[in-house]
Amino acid sequence: MRILTLFILFLGLQGFAQKTPEQSVKDFFKAFHQQDTVALKQMTQEDLVLKTIGEDRDGNFMIKTSSRDQFVSSIGSIPKEMKFEERILSYETKIDKGFASVWTTYEFYLNGKFSHCGINQIQLFKSSEEEWSIISITDTRRTENCD
Repeated sequence: MRILTLFILFLGLQGFAQKTPEQSVKDFFKAFHQQDTVALKQMTQEDLVLKTIGEDRDGNFMIKTSSRDQFVSSIGSIPKEMKFEERILSYETKIDKGFASVWTTYEFYLNGKFSHCGINQIQLFKSSEEEWSIISITDTRRTENCD
């Protein structure tokens, strides 16, 4: 009986465990791959800013900026028969109280075929009683030097 009580107490404490920023990012990409637009909105701040840094056809660096609504709409509009996967290769997380920064390297695949690679720099915010939520995402994209 004593062991059962300890086990139930342990399970109850698990419910109070806070998610880490890294787990929040993993959950974000799970929702991303499932095209779960409701979950994506729940995990991000309304004023989320997304920036993509890449090169134009002439090799000049450029920045493309999107809002949360634009991002969520674009994910929701991807045809279900199109399979996409952003494979996260590594995580580096830094935390200072209610602010966290998660740097990931990734490879992106469309219908099982390599498309590009790069990094994601994801910033998260956490008030004292809330889960971590994403406030900005910046990514780079390249097709070379992906080793």
